Amino acid sequence: MRQWRRRALAAGAGLVIDRALGEPPVPDRLHPVALFGSAMGALERRVYDDRHAAGAILAAAGVGLAGLAGAGARSPTLAVYLSTAGRSLHAAAR
Repeated sequence: MRQWRRRALAAGAGLVIDRALGEPPVPDRLHPVALFGSAMGALERRVYDDRHAAGAILAAAGVGLAGLAGAGARSPTLAVYLSTAGRSLHAAAR
């Protein structure tokens, strides 16, 4: 339970820091959302087909990749890094 609290606090701190200061000085290609998009784009180029099976593979890979990121968030530092996408995504959406 103690580790869970520490991870939750680190993720929360990352969100507060993101709102207050914006993205950390990390090249765009290394941002967690950019890394996820690049990985999914590369997989899509390899397996895309207008069939349910290809879509299921892509969906499963996306869920699996997100699960790996969550498992990696056992590190408070990584939890903070993964939680700092909000402000960048909001700016990109505008």
